[in-house]
Amino acid sequence: MRDITIPLTSQAELLVHVTEEIEKDYRDCAAKAGVIGGDGKDCETCSWWGQDIGCEGICQLPELEKLLEEDA
Repeated sequence: MRDITIPLTSQAELLVHVTEEIEKDYRDCAAKAGVIGGDGKDCETCSWWGQDIGCEGICQLPELEKLLEEDA
């Protein structure tokens, strides 16, 4: 497991604990999303399911996406 820190404001940050399963699901989802005419990944079977801030999934935060893609 590793931690990813996402700065929110000058006085607050979001710390996300990323397990190997979560990272694998993220990469699987990204790969399936890039397939035209594909079915994509079922969000309800994903380890990210229910990890939300407000009504947006944490996996959809642009800052997290950028950090995970940098490490790919």
